[in-house]
Amino acid sequence: MLKRMIAPSGFKLGLLITLVFCTFKLPVCQTTDSGVVRFLNTIENVWMDWKFNLRLSRAEPKELKQFRDRADVVIVAVDEKSVRTEGLGAWPWPRVKMAGLTKILHECGAKIIGFDMVFAEAENNRVQAVLTKIIEQYEKTYPKDQKFESVLHTFRAESHGDRIFESILNEVENVVLGYFFFTSADEVQKLDAAEIREGKNSIGFGTVAYTASYPGVLASDAFPKALGVRANLPGLSEAVETYGHFNQIPDPDRIYRHVPLVFAFEDNLYPSLALQILSLYHQKPVVVVAHTLTKKEYLPGYIGLYLGPAGMPGPQHVEIPVESGGRFRVNYYGRQKTFLHISAADVLQGDQRACKAVFGKIVLVGVTTIGIYDLRPTPFDHSYPGVEIHASVIQNVINRDFMLRSEHFTVWEVLFMVLMGIFLSVLLNRVRLTLGLGLTVGFLIGLGVADYFVLFLNGLQAHILWPVMHACVLFAGVSVYRYVTEEREKRKLRRAFHFYLAPSVIDIMLAQPSKLKLGGERRELTVLFSDIRGFTTISEKLDPEDLTELLNEYLTPMTDIVFRHRGTLDKYMGDAIMAFFGAPVAYKEHAEEACHCALNMMSKLGELQKSWKERGLNVLDIGIGINTGYMSVGNMGSQTLFDYTVIGDHVNLGSRLEGLNKIYSTHIIVSEFTRSLVSREFTFRQLDVVRVKGKQEPVQIHELLHAGLPDQHDAWLQLFHQALSAYRTKQWDVAIEMFQGIPHDPVSRMYLERCHVMKRNPPGDDWDGYFVPIEK
Repeated sequence: MLKRMIAPSGFKLGLLITLVFCTFKLPVCQTTDSGVVRFLNTIENVWMDWKFNLRLSRAEPKELKQFRDRADVVIVAVDEKSVRTEGLGAWPWPRVKMAGLTKILHECGAKIIGFDMVFAEAENNRVQAVLTKIIEQYEKTYPKDQKFESVLHTFRAESHGDRIFESILNEVENVVLGYFFFTSADEVQKLDAAEIREGKNSIGFGTVAYTASYPGVLASDAFPKALGVRANLPGLSEAVETYGHFNQIPDPDRIYRHVPLVFAFEDNLYPSLALQILSLYHQKPVVVVAHTLTKKEYLPGYIGLYLGPAGMPGPQHVEIPVESGGRFRVNYYGRQKTFLHISAADVLQGDQRACKAVFGKIVLVGVTTIGIYDLRPTPFDHSYPGVEIHASVIQNVINRDFMLRSEHFTVWEVLFMVLMGIFLSVLLNRVRLTLGLGLTVGFLIGLGVADYFVLFLNGLQAHILWPVMHACVLFAGVSVYRYVTEEREKRKLRRAFHFYLAPSVIDIMLAQPSKLKLGGERRELTVLFSDIRGFTTISEKLDPEDLTELLNEYLTPMTDIVFRHRGTLDKYMGDAIMAFFGAPVAYKEHAEEACHCALNMMSKLGELQKSWKERGLNVLDIGIGINTGYMSVGNMGSQTLFDYTVIGDHVNLGSRLEGLNKIYSTHIIVSEFTRSLVSREFTFRQLDVVRVKGKQEPVQIHELLHAGLPDQHDAWLQLFHQALSAYRTKQWDVAIEMFQGIPHDPVSRMYLERCHVMKRNPPGDDWDGYFVPIEK
């Protein structure tokens, strides 16, 4: 029993592959940095990108325009038009321009203004200070020039840009400033201690409102770490109440699919620009609940991110679903400029359409001019504006357009992979490999369709590529195993049996091993017997070697003909051949195939006879009997040795018909049962009605002459059938005259002799015309 349990099999290999994939899918393995996990996660992300693009390709232009009009976020861009506008110039602009832009956006009714930029350095006012002293001295000496007054006013304003911008920020309450975290030690080394300290102080009040974590767990361990910060000028930071980082971290393949909503910096948590804007939009602070993976626990790390009052989350909180590390999966709406882009130049020049477009909207101010703005490769574009990624995150949360992935998804996916692995392991070990490939491909296509239409379009994010890779590896593994083991055994069996069985029988035997057991079934088949006439006499005249060579030269082509006509070689009985048609593979034309086989055997025999005569060898002649009827077919014998054969009365009748050829001097005799199935395919002549040994019911027998309908050379057939009718009605003289009109026909001569006998010794009134042969 133990040996049987540990014996290798394709099914067990499939289960082993399933176990390996499910193990890698477990949460404890997902937290590792193994190459397999990274590869499958990368493939999963590529599949997600494809679904995003497919969804976009199916969207109508009208739908995209409606989204842009309804979106809560618009982007005011420092674009090409802005830097080419007279009076604005190249980026960076003076702070007084940014102050003016902020003031105009506020006056136009912008709900929230967020800056995807950092104002970390003070404007260089040294030159302006020198010029100011020169101008002041000039004004004391000379009267004021009215034409130069406007230029002086602009210069004085720009020379104090930081203070002007600071004053505007103090007046406007709905501004969120951005800043940038350094995550590389090399970058931090370039900063001096004072800059690091000043930067930290500048963002000191921009932390999350409430943090909860499990005992012994630091919430900061759950988020990406920052090593330094580049913040806004202290005066600007003090002028606003809200600011957030605008860091974006790509996936390992450098595609931006996730956004870190929280960074950990020196044991404090800092929300992103988008998260702070959402907090201001909902008028709810940021709440974090963290539970990270520890050495003693084997549960996935969990992070809960909420907007709501300080304290543990409840119904009043807005949940923002995030993945490991506080990463938010961005549900992109389309390619770049899916959101409305407004040129900053239009806003500064007082364009009323631009002012109307920002009313009641969340406005993100960012730089998009070529050569300056940050390009981010996303699933849609390789040059996607970073500011629009923030816009997508904000709109996702407002619309609740999340790509959700519950912590329970992994459990369900592992369970699905277990069931799928068992199903495919059973299936692939029971069907042909080609059929198994088709079913596996169909299953995977259905899986992909279900993932897109049922899950993805409903905002559910399943890792479908794990089971896809699992199924592919399982199919490949089981297929290779079957080829190496089972196919090798099949080749051995085929080589061993191809001398004894027809190829069709071997195929059935290999495909359905259950056929190799005792038992049979009752089916309508056609059986064929052929025998060499006078073989005993010939064998007495030949040496054993010559006899064997002659017999092999005859049996080899005859067997090939049987196989060619889909026949099954039952056995060789000395010089006799027994074959049947219609089994094990069932087909309707078994009677026709048997008749064609008999005619081709006679044709081949003619070629052999000519060769034997030329070589001075004994010439063989054969007789063939064919019968059709219901008979038992299957494996007959003992539990240790059996043959695939046929038995029954109709089999015996076929054997008796072969023997009748000696009496009628014919070559092929078929029963009325066979003739009734092939009457339009061949030319027959009725021979007699006989009552063979072992059967009480008489059987009408026919001689098979050739394939096809009778032609002009078969005109004598009508005369023969008329003579036979006269014979059966006891018209001896008429029959004698007619049979004499058919010269060179052994059957006619036989009937001619019968007529003379009957004429001399007339039968009684009970004579039925049936012939009862004495021999078998």
